Amino acid sequence: MSAAPRFEARGVARAFRGGAGVHGIDLDVAAGEIHALVGLNGAGKTTLMRLLLGMLRPDSGALRVRGVDVTRADASTWARVGHLVEHPLAYAELTGRANLEVAARLHGLDRAA
Repeated sequence: MSAAPRFEARGVARAFRGGAGVHGIDLDVAAGEIHALVGLNGAGKTTLMRLLLGMLRPDSGALRVRGVDVTRADASTWARVGHLVEHPLAYAELTGRANLEVAARLHGLDRAA
């Protein structure tokens, strides 16, 4: 019996007014696997990453991280997830440490963590 995937996507779709987005994505990422999203500009790579990380909500389908629906994942779930997106969300006027502290608070972690 294999372990549950760390990330799961089932029939995930997200559209935008101007078109594009992702449609009917199915994906499993198991512990220890490395995946690369490769495609042309506008193919949906960043959209899929943001969906998997709970930064966007899907129009349809299901997304799970470590067995938890991404829309219900709490700080303890996200504390075990590392990610890097092409355009990191950071505040230019803050130091690197201050940006990390803001991100930690947004994910429910306190300063002691």
